[in-house]
Amino acid sequence: MVVAIVVIVAIPGMFPVWMKVDQAVCGVVLLGVVLVVNGKHLRAAFAGRSWIG
Repeated sequence: MVVAIVVIVAIPGMFPVWMKVDQAVCGVVLLGVVLVVNGKHLRAAFAGRSWIG
């Protein structure tokens, strides 16, 4: 998904500016979510838990 956002923002003239700005903002938010979810604090909170059975 991040790769698609980068492609949309990087291609010159193919998409309107407002769409590129929107995609860039969504990409930054998505990257922030990925960093939080993969952070040490959240991983430690769920370490050792088994969600199956």
